[in-house]
Amino acid sequence: MTFELKNQLTKQNVQDAIHQYKSDSEPSELIFNFKRCLVHFAVDDNEVYMCTELKKEKTWFLPFNKGHNDGAGNPPNPIGIKTDYLWKEILTKGELSNILENYAQVVCEEDEETKKKTYKQIFPDFTVSPAKSPREYAMSRNPLFISVLNSPISQPLTSIPRTPHVSHKRT
Repeated sequence: MTFELKNQLTKQNVQDAIHQYKSDSEPSELIFNFKRCLVHFAVDDNEVYMCTELKKEKTWFLPFNKGHNDGAGNPPNPIGIKTDYLWKEILTKGELSNILENYAQVVCEEDEETKKKTYKQIFPDFTVSPAKSPREYAMSRNPLFISVLNSPISQPLTSIPRTPHVSHKRT
């Protein structure tokens, strides 16, 4: 995992972090290689974005936010910054292990005609639904996770994958 952290004190935000990934990070550097680095996070005081493959200006980031009032962003946090859930809820030993074991993956697909292989790196985004169980919510939002949710999981999910972020690369 890599992180580009920005804050209001430096007058920078998540868009500056995304721009820095796109302009300053060299995808050919070992740390940024596709399938070598699990996910890249751009983080500021209010929002978190993520991507699984850096491709300079073609890099595509998705929000990794909780959502607020049925919309984008994160809810107010009376005891800290809006994005502290990233390290308090996601980057804990238990939750990160859960993500690595049950959700994050590299998938290889082979075109039957050309025999070309396409690799997709998948990392789930973050969603919480208090109205439904994790299983009901994930199944209603994304059938890709039905098979994962039907497998035995020893602990309840605290983060629920909504839609995987998928990067494509042909080799």
